[in-house]
Order: sequence, then structure tokens, then C-alpha cells
Amino acid sequence: NNGSGIADDSATGNWTISGNSITGVNSIGITLTGDTGDNLVARITNNTITNSQAGAIGMTAGSNSTVRAQITGNTMTWTAVPGATLELISANTANFCTDIVNNTNDDAYCFARVGSPAVLEVEQLSQLISINNNSGVVDNNSGGGLFPATEVADGTCGF
Repeated sequence: NNGSGIADDSATGNWTISGNSITGVNSIGITLTGDTGDNLVARITNNTITNSQAGAIGMTAGSNSTVRAQITGNTMTWTAVPGATLELISANTANFCTDIVNNTNDDAYCFARVGSPAVLEVEQLSQLISINNNSGVVDNNSGGGLFPATEVADGTCGF
């Protein structure tokens, strides 16, 4: 497959992506971007994403968008280029809040804010590995123009 499995680069409204099997795509298995002024609520649940070239799940909040994402029960394995099997980015003046639980990830949960005004909140960030089947590692980017995500309490994002 050339490109992503499921993708929208200006997603808005309520999205449920559930029960898919995505294998061997040349980019990211599932990728959603909230762009200028978008208001996106995404529930990404119970998907199996394997052997994607650039990651299993990627989401970006940019340019004054508001994004809330619940990512739960997914199996994310065998990403060809390691380092960001699940990657979440918030940029500019965006507000991004996410609940990530009960996933299996054989690589990394990668978080980055591009610019200090951007908000990226992760529920239970300090417990992320233990609440995700003791799988993966956390890469909470900092430095080089990137800023880390902030931990918030369970339930903060509204799921």
C-alpha cells in the first residue's frame, strides 16, 4: 500500500476508528491531523497495525486546533523505522489532550510540542507503560525546539 492506511490531514468532528487490521503500509497506519481551527474528537480502538514503514498511529494538532483522542486496545508492532510507533504532536497554539491505555506497543510512545504555547496533555503519563500492558518506552521530546508533553489526571480529556 502506498501511503497511510487511514488518513485525514484536516480532520474535524467525531471520529471512531475501530476493529481494523492494517499491515505493510508505506507510511503511518492511522494518521489524523487537526488543522486551523479544527475541533477533533477521535476514538482509536481495537486496531491491529503491523509492519508500517513510519509508525502505527500518528496524530497532529496544529494551528489553533483542539484535539482530544482516546487510544485504547490497539496492537502496534513491527514498525519498520523504530522510534515512534505511536507519535503525537501539538504545534503552534493547538490544544491536544489524550488518553492512552491498554495498548500493546513493541516500540515507542513519542510526544512533542512544537513551540511553547502548544498544549499536549497525556493522562497518566508517568504510568503510561504500566497501563499499556507493560509495553513500549516513552520518548517525551525536549530540546532542539521541542517541548515535552504534560501529565494530567485520568479523566481530564473527557473519556
